[in-house]
Amino acid sequence: MLELLSSAEKKQKIIKTKKLENYFLAEIINGQINYLPCRAIDMFDCNGLPIVNSTFSVYEHPEGKRWAITHDNGKTYVMFRNENTRGKYVLQEINCRSHEVAAKALEKEAKGYVHERDIEFNYKTMEFYFIN
Repeated sequence: MLELLSSAEKKQKIIKTKKLENYFLAEIINGQINYLPCRAIDMFDCNGLPIVNSTFSVYEHPEGKRWAITHDNGKTYVMFRNENTRGKYVLQEINCRSHEVAAKALEKEAKGYVHERDIEFNYKTMEFYFIN
């Protein structure tokens, strides 16, 4: 069925479609693309520079999962890796004010995560490095 839309309706439909844009992590196994269940955002801007340049509070779960949170330039970001991301870090911007960051961390601690320390993410190696 062909749908006829006025120019105003087309413009509204395009705007709505743009809001649904998402990034996905994918892996190729035996020639098939498998999408991983996470909502990632770019870690780098168009100049290849990291979007987030602040220290993360890093939490580790006994099962090997890792979660980190930071507030940078008025936005709150989390970075995590788990079985769903196949051990790769995913960056997400979340709807959380700076004074709510501690509450998010307490939620993770209630789920068994332990605060390791506050540290910057190494974007060259894509890892948090802890030096004792």
